[in-house]
Amino acid sequence: MLFVELVLLGLAVVGHVVFWVALINRIHSMGIPRWAIAALSVVCWGLLLAIPLAAAAAHAAAIVDLRPMSGTLGFLLLYLGGSWLVVLWAAVNRVIDNHRSDPSHVLLSNHCRSIDLVDVLGHRPVGNRSTGFLTRLPGNEVLEIHIQHKTLRLPRLHPALEGLRVAHLSDLHLSGRIEKAYFQEVFRLTNEMEVDLVAITGDLFDETSCIDWGSELLGQLQSRYGVYFVLGNHDLSVDCRHVRGLLTECGLVDLGGRWQEIVIDSQPVILAGNELPWFSPAADMEHCPARNDERSQLRVLLSHSPDQFLWAERYDFDLMLAGHTHGGQIRLPLLGPIVSPSRVGTKYASGTFEGDPTI
Repeated sequence: MLFVELVLLGLAVVGHVVFWVALINRIHSMGIPRWAIAALSVVCWGLLLAIPLAAAAAHAAAIVDLRPMSGTLGFLLLYLGGSWLVVLWAAVNRVIDNHRSDPSHVLLSNHCRSIDLVDVLGHRPVGNRSTGFLTRLPGNEVLEIHIQHKTLRLPRLHPALEGLRVAHLSDLHLSGRIEKAYFQEVFRLTNEMEVDLVAITGDLFDETSCIDWGSELLGQLQSRYGVYFVLGNHDLSVDCRHVRGLLTECGLVDLGGRWQEIVIDSQPVILAGNELPWFSPAADMEHCPARNDERSQLRVLLSHSPDQFLWAERYDFDLMLAGHTHGGQIRLPLLGPIVSPSRVGTKYASGTFEGDPTI
């Protein structure tokens, strides 16, 4: 009997944590001011810690029959039942999400190459002692680069565009905590691939002091048909107009809230940007050239948030590239991603997803 009680208590604790972390994930997907997101997050983290303490106090009071605590105990018992339901709901959703991610008929190959920059550079490219300490913690991969090589099958891709190579970068978060040398190596490796397009999907700058040198480095990126970018929620921390202007001066193409048609191997390609919910509007696709037939026009969307996937489907995009979730900022064995700032939780934490007609 004690074993059963401990299992039920453990499930309730898991459900409690899942509920409040899921709420925090959704708060961080909202287009509200960052101070409001920070305030709401503090409240949620506070309740995450306070409710178990209140439950322990109510249980102790019930043991000695302190009547003023009886109402609280009743509420907590109801909360306990709700926590079990949350565990069931989370388990079902995780199974469904894992089944939908990386569909084999779309993702033809998927290889990862890892590079430890401490070995490459000969030192730890960190800007201060606290960052250096954090990067030494077990399991930390901040100073490792993982280059993911994916081969995707786009059903409507014109034969002339087969083999099109796109480098996708996102969430650089230039703040000074990681040295310039780290990003120099990232961009050198990107250029080494000799891709057709470079797509950058937001959260470039966290600190104003990094804009000048960061833009200069980004301007060194090269591809056959251009380097394109959109901004993300962290870019609101700096002067966004200055960032857009400087990056444009450095040769990058700003797709924030707009679309552009280019020609690759005589085929039209539409590149568009969606920075919702932080910058509006999204690209005006109502005035985009219509397809003559299914394979006449490749459409690629750059979005910071993967939550815009339904928008991409609505406007007939073939491919959407997004960041924001950092691949799941905390991942646990068996459980997978925990922290993923999205209104659909961890569904789009990482991977490849198939929609209709978007991938």
